[in-house]
This record gives sequence, C-alpha cells and structure tokens, in this order.
Amino acid sequence: MNKLSEYRDGEAIDLMADMLGPLVSMTKNKEFMEKVNDKELTKLEKAQFALRACKHEVIMILAILNGVPYEEYHCSIASILIDLTVLLSDEDFVAFFESQGQKTSDTTFGSATENTEAVER
Repeated sequence: MNKLSEYRDGEAIDLMADMLGPLVSMTKNKEFMEKVNDKELTKLEKAQFALRACKHEVIMILAILNGVPYEEYHCSIASILIDLTVLLSDEDFVAFFESQGQKTSDTTFGSATENTEAVER
C-alpha cells in the first residue's frame, strides 16, 4: 500500500473517487470526528476508535488502497497494523480528517475563516 502522496494524475483521481464514499461516511460520524479533533488523544487512540466506530468504512478504504475489490479483501491483525501504520504516518490522509473538524457548523462550507477589513490609504 502506498501513501496517498505517491499516487499521481489519473491514478490519484480514480483512487480519490473510490475513497470518497467511505471518507464522507466517516466524516458524518459525529463521535468519530470528535475523537479525530481531540488534541489530547494519540493517533493510536483515534485509530482504535475508527476501527470500532467505522469498521465498514475502514475495510473499504484498506481494500481500495490495496487494489482489491471490497468483496475479495480480507485482513489479518498483521495486515491491519501495517496498513494503519502507513495511513497514520501519511500527513495527507490525517490532514483530511483534521480539516473536516474545522467547520463551524453543519451549514458551513469549508474551514472557518476570519473576516478582516482592509485599511484604506
């Protein structure tokens, strides 16, 4: 399994298209997103919660990243540990979830920003 940053061009677009479904589903899980954005939890604690709260989505993502159809994907403790190590060390993957927590409400599109006024000269 490669890090997300290692995929390029058409391959990256196809991978993202496949992963959007489970990723969006995970970001809609309020408990999971609270854990992701809890600065006091370690990555392993967040991963533990993801494995329990988003099991189906995690399996879908691992199958996609390993290039195996969901129906044919099987994992073991060892393969999960290896794949999670790759994902949790992937700054692009972790940043995706952290950026989702910056939204201020369900009606906000994108990250929270500050309004400033320009000083006229």
